[in-house]
Amino acid sequence: MTRLNARILLAAALFPALSGQAAAAVGSTTLEELVVNSDVIVIGTADRVVDLLGTRVGVLRVEETLKGAPREEVFVLTEGTWMCEVTETVPGERVLLFLERHPWEGDWELYEQDAIDEDDAPFDWALRPGFGKALTELKGNEPLLRLAGEGCGQMPVRAVDGVEYAVLWMNKIRIPSRIETIAGSEKHAFIRSAQLQDLEEYVRALVDLMRKWRPELE
Repeated sequence: MTRLNARILLAAALFPALSGQAAAAVGSTTLEELVVNSDVIVIGTADRVVDLLGTRVGVLRVEETLKGAPREEVFVLTEGTWMCEVTETVPGERVLLFLERHPWEGDWELYEQDAIDEDDAPFDWALRPGFGKALTELKGNEPLLRLAGEGCGQMPVRAVDGVEYAVLWMNKIRIPSRIETIAGSEKHAFIRSAQLQDLEEYVRALVDLMRKWRPELE
């Protein structure tokens, strides 16, 4: 059994009792799966975007670490790897991020190329020669991360009447019905907002459960 399948089975077997019935909104993943499959979950503020030979890397200051080793900064690939993935770093924006290690970590030179086919779709990108060296100079020994859940792992934080909410796309992610949401956009009904505190408490409880029952999957 692969690590991914084991994680999904763990979520299915252990987490429903914690989360309650899933919300009815159709999504490509669940909040449980997002937590289980993330290597790092943090709340932080985007500091800057660095262009490394045509590849953008977002640098975010970490305020709270909900999963993974505590760190002051995270480095996030800010390039969508497929057409429907939304990956963006907006300096000054506060976000809840679900992140996973990039699978090319440590082997960047193998994927560097001199040019990209002009017929490729606009969202395609290529690593230029020297990217690996430039990346190491930027981040040191820290890992390069990417959004988990095919882009679902980025939830901007906004304040409504003095309460912090995280914005999520309900057509991409299903959340437990016990987590209440409010409208997140006047134009799109599938964009909703959940209280950041509710999401943080849910994530911490889930991570604690993982740590207790299956530490190897933490």
